[in-house]
Amino acid sequence: MLNWNTYLTVKSKSAVFYVVVISLLFPTFPSVLPGYSGFYFALAMSLLLIVLHKYIWNVQYKSNGTSAYSVIYFALFLIVLIVSLIRDVIGSHALFSDLFELSRPIYIAAFYYFFRLSSLSAIDIAESYRRSVLFCSIFFAFFAIFEVFGGGAGKYVSFLLYKREYKEIISDKAVGSFGITYHFAYFMLISTFYYLLSYLREGRVGHFAFFLLCLLSILLAQSRTLYLTVILGFFSLFFCGFIYRDASWRRWYAFNVLFAVFATLVILLYWEEVTTTFSYAYIGLSALLKNGVDLSGEGGGSANLRFNQFIWVIENGDSIPLIGSGIDADGVLLESLYSLYLYRYGLIFLILFFILVCKLIITSYRLGGYYRLKNNNLSTLFYSLFLFYLLTPVALLSSASHDVPRLALIFYGGAGLIFLNKYKINDTQSH
Repeated sequence: MLNWNTYLTVKSKSAVFYVVVISLLFPTFPSVLPGYSGFYFALAMSLLLIVLHKYIWNVQYKSNGTSAYSVIYFALFLIVLIVSLIRDVIGSHALFSDLFELSRPIYIAAFYYFFRLSSLSAIDIAESYRRSVLFCSIFFAFFAIFEVFGGGAGKYVSFLLYKREYKEIISDKAVGSFGITYHFAYFMLISTFYYLLSYLREGRVGHFAFFLLCLLSILLAQSRTLYLTVILGFFSLFFCGFIYRDASWRRWYAFNVLFAVFATLVILLYWEEVTTTFSYAYIGLSALLKNGVDLSGEGGGSANLRFNQFIWVIENGDSIPLIGSGIDADGVLLESLYSLYLYRYGLIFLILFFILVCKLIITSYRLGGYYRLKNNNLSTLFYSLFLFYLLTPVALLSSASHDVPRLALIFYGGAGLIFLNKYKINDTQSH
C-alpha cells in the first residue's frame, strides 16, 4: 500500500524543480499583452506557485539559522526605494509606474527565502535547483537556434511566446524567455560553465556537446559584455585550484588549445557567414576597437552610452550619493548596475550588494570543495555558481539583469540555496 506521507515527501522534492521551470518557461505573450505586462503576469505566476507550493507539495519552512544580514539587506532595499519614491514625489516627476518598483525587494525576498527557509534537505533542494536550471538551459539553447535560424517559423513562435516584435534590435538575436539579450546570456552562464567543468572533471563527451550548445546560445544573444564575461570566465579558470585538483590538467590544456584552433579556423574559413550572423556584435566591437570609449561623455555605441549614463548620474545625483536620488531619472534610461543602483538605491546599498556577492563567491567555492568527494554533481554546481557570481560585476556592466523577476529567482534563489547548504553543513558538523 502507498504510504501517503512518503508520497508527499517524494513530491516535495520536485517542488523547486516545477516552480523554477514553470517560472522561467511561462510565456509572456508580448503580441497580446502590452508593454511589460506579460512579465508582470509571469511574475505573479511565480509568486503564486511559491505561495501555493506549501499546500501542493506539502513543503514546510524552518528558520534554518537565518542571519540578520539578509533581513537588513531586504529591509534596506525597501527603505531606500521608498525614500527615492518620496524624493520623486517632492520633485514632481514621480510616475505611476514607479509604484511597481516597490514590488522588487518583495519578490526578491520571496525568491530568496523560498530556498533559504525550506525544510527540504540541503542536498535535495540543491539537486532540484541543478536539474531545473540545466533543463531550462538546454531548452533555451535549442530555442535560441530555432529563433535565430528558424526563418519565418522561428520568428513567429518567438514573437508569439517571448520576443517583442516592435523591438527590431532583438529580432535576429536570441533572448529566450527573458526578452532582453543581456538577461538571457547572463542566465546561460551557469549551464555553460557547469557543462564545461563537468567535461573537464569527468571527460563526458555528451557534456562537452552541451557546453558548446550553451556557449552558442550566448554567442547568438550578441551581447558584447557577455562575450567579455565568458572570456574572463575562461581566463579565471587558470587560477582556480579545483581545475588542477579535480580535472585532468592535460584535458584542460588540450581543451584550450583545440578550442582556440577550432575558433580560429571557423573565423578564417567562414568569415562572411560569421560577420553576417553576428553582425550586431561585429559592428559594435569594430567600432569600439576603432574609436574606444569616449571619456567626454558624448560618444555613441552601447559602451559609450553606459559610460554617458554613469556621467549623468554623477552630475545629476547627490554630491555624496549615500541614499537614492529617485526612481525616475528624469526620463534618462539607466541600464548598467553601477549607474542604476547608484542613482536609485545609493552608495550604501550598492556596497551592501557587493558584500553579498563577495559572500556568495567565497561560500559557493567552499561548498564546491566540500561536496568534491561526496557528490560530484553538486560540487560542479557550486563551482559553476562560484564563477557565475565571480563574473557578476562584469556581466552587469550592461544591465542590472540579476533583479528582473526571472533572473532574480536564479540569482537570489541561488543565494538562498548557498546559505542554506552552509547552515546545514555547519549545523551537522557542530553536533
